[in-house]
Amino acid sequence: MAEFSLIESIRQRCAHLRDDVVLGIGDDAAVVAVPPDCELAVCTDTLVAGVHFPRDTTAADIGWKSLAVNLSDLAAMGATPAWALLALTLPTADTGFVEGFADGFAALAAEHGVSLIGGDTTSGPLTITVTVHGFVPKGRALRRDRARVGDTVWVSGTLGDAAAALRERDSNGDISAESHASLRARLDRPQPRVDLGILLREFASSCIDISDGLLADLGHVAATSGVGIEIDVLALACLACAAGSSTSAATPRTATGGRGRLRTGLHRGTGADSPVAAGHCPQRDTDHPRGPCSSRQRRSRTRCGRPRTRIAPSGLGAFLVKLDSAQRRAILAHPAGWIASGFGSGFSPFASGTAGSAAALLPWWFMRELPMAWMIGIIVVAFALGVWASNFVIGRLQINDPGVIVWDEFVGQWIALLPLLVWPAHWQWIVAGFLLFRLFDIWKPWPCSWADRSVKGGFGVMLDDALAGAYAALVLALISRFSGLG
Repeated sequence: MAEFSLIESIRQRCAHLRDDVVLGIGDDAAVVAVPPDCELAVCTDTLVAGVHFPRDTTAADIGWKSLAVNLSDLAAMGATPAWALLALTLPTADTGFVEGFADGFAALAAEHGVSLIGGDTTSGPLTITVTVHGFVPKGRALRRDRARVGDTVWVSGTLGDAAAALRERDSNGDISAESHASLRARLDRPQPRVDLGILLREFASSCIDISDGLLADLGHVAATSGVGIEIDVLALACLACAAGSSTSAATPRTATGGRGRLRTGLHRGTGADSPVAAGHCPQRDTDHPRGPCSSRQRRSRTRCGRPRTRIAPSGLGAFLVKLDSAQRRAILAHPAGWIASGFGSGFSPFASGTAGSAAALLPWWFMRELPMAWMIGIIVVAFALGVWASNFVIGRLQINDPGVIVWDEFVGQWIALLPLLVWPAHWQWIVAGFLLFRLFDIWKPWPCSWADRSVKGGFGVMLDDALAGAYAALVLALISRFSGLG
């Protein structure tokens, strides 16, 4: 089947045209008219066979999902979808596959009034790239960087169903055919919550599409908004019950080991139809029973009570996930876990970073008489150990910079107190060094903020606190020099 025949087959099935499409498929470029008083929201996603969908997925389901994941991104921005571009890479010119793919794509496009206005086809491993365009009133787009201290976090739908479908498929789990079909539909035909996204423009301060998993994507909100987010994992299990889903990854029918399945589902991703928003929720939500709901409604359906997920000031445990006893044991079963957690101080229920800084003072007290060169050497070794230990915990929890890691506070605090090695370490100076380090660790001036947001893994965890410690040491030395008190 020639390229132009492929394009014509797709055009015939996706021929829905909007009034704002001046020129669609068939020319070198499309021409469209953007409504006045609106901004254009644009996003793109690429799906690769065997990576983003199982190779046995039907062509129609692939077509549906390739558009759905993009529409879900627009929904998280509060945008109304309008146009799409499609780049399709095929191993062979398979007429049946193209027709099935176009049917699935067109079915979802028709539901949301989306026009396919152009694209490209080529030969290679099965890969689909879709770009969608949507409108949002000027200044009204929902963004990741607008979460505020005091906001609560709300999730639409249930979590982990798509990941559960993959596990059931790979393990041939013992669940009913009805439950398997329901989970597989969440994987293959996710429902983008476009209407909910538009509604949330009135209530949400921030929003994000869940594509990499709840914990990873909330981490993006926390980093870009400069806030901390605390999650009660047990409340998430109850959230599935409140939504009335008998096939959720949190239920015994699809999960072994109770809450363990839920945690894995959160880490691996949840499909394309679960936006998460921060802000003040409407009092009633009868039109969206699986979207945000008030705490009163939630209590009427489950014993969870009100949500425990909240946004707090950045630096007070930056992104803290309450760990259960099994997770703690898994971390502490390895020497790296002891180091990363500051020998257990990172498990403090309140302000784990501050607890880690305080715990760092004890070993520093015994090292304060060492020569400066020795102390610097110890800090370098401790930094390297911290990178190794942090990577271990990050890999175990699948969270970048979880609150339990406080070895970075140890190293940062020791750096902050380096000036006290050259003059008597009176308790007033120790307190000043402690408070200055906490100030810079929470404030995160550049380049601390850059390291915190841009450098990933254990090295990034250690680097931003080391820089905060350097700031504190510099200010402490300046105070001593110009006050004459050192």
